[in-house]
Amino acid sequence: MTLLGKIKRLISADAYAIVDELEEPKRLLTHSLREMDEELEKIKDELRIEDVQKKDIEAKMARLEIESQTCENKISLAMSEKREDLAKKMIRKQLTMNQHLKSLQDKLEVCKKNYQRLSDNYEEKKTIFEDLKLQASSIVWPEVRDNVSDQSIQTHDIESEIELEFMRRMNNMKEAQNV
Repeated sequence: MTLLGKIKRLISADAYAIVDELEEPKRLLTHSLREMDEELEKIKDELRIEDVQKKDIEAKMARLEIESQTCENKISLAMSEKREDLAKKMIRKQLTMNQHLKSLQDKLEVCKKNYQRLSDNYEEKKTIFEDLKLQASSIVWPEVRDNVSDQSIQTHDIESEIELEFMRRMNNMKEAQNV
């Protein structure tokens, strides 16, 4: 590596160190936890919407099945009375209902998959959120750390690890949302 490259790297590292010192870790962590909590609420809202849609589709399917059975009874009656025109009309209606029922079944499957995907996503993010809250509650903040001289190096290492892990998980969640 050239001398200029090493100097550039050194200046860049110092700039990052200055920015890190300026940021207040407690405020940053609190803000990040708040954002994650808002994201969890958003997913809960999406789950509620998906559940309402699922119940709506199931209700429509139940009505269609009843109507289809009614058509079947009318077809049998028309056939027994040798009313070919009425029987064909009812068969046409029943076939249309069966197509609509198939379409609703497909929509229901998609709805169930979306619900499961959202539910899995919620549980994963909730677990991460709870872990981070637990880790955040065990962090020794700088005000306290200054009074404890022999543990200051260990605490700083733990805080760095927590911050890195937190940022990695946040990045993974954002990438998952973009996919």
